[in-house]
Amino acid sequence: MFDPTVFDNLKVVVEGEIYDLDLTGTIQVIDRKDIVDFAKMSRVYEISFRSSEHSTALKGAKLRILTDLRSLSEELLNITNSTPGCTVEVLFTMEIDNPDVECKQIEQELIRIWGTERAISQQISYFYGDSNLIKNTIVLSFDRKINEDHMDDLVELIPYILDTLNSLNTISRAK
Repeated sequence: MFDPTVFDNLKVVVEGEIYDLDLTGTIQVIDRKDIVDFAKMSRVYEISFRSSEHSTALKGAKLRILTDLRSLSEELLNITNSTPGCTVEVLFTMEIDNPDVECKQIEQELIRIWGTERAISQQISYFYGDSNLIKNTIVLSFDRKINEDHMDDLVELIPYILDTLNSLNTISRAK
């Protein structure tokens, strides 16, 4: 009988929680990817969504679960003294006008919501010749691997993501 991996179990729970919010109208799921990379023997699951009350400047959020060859092999081969698990990232994408001002506001707001234990990065990009449309991709990284023992922690991320979406909407509307 097939025994699902940590990755599969986490993916199913996250997907269920987010689609429940989609069914209630709280959010709109806008994309989903379940990727197997045969070159690196890794897996990535991404589910993208936005608040139902979204601003046109705010594109949305993405919850990403990743696992690599080492973690998968440790789990499937039942390697002793190993702790297989997955990495989690939360991404937000929005348009901004003034990176020098807005990125600082965004960072302060993310620290208020998520605390200082998370790594926060912001990547600014625009198309050459059109610097009026500036895209900010914000990534929250967590410094630990998670497994089924952390299932409740993973589910508890979702309200924080929704709170962040609402806060980023406020920042994008203030422009």
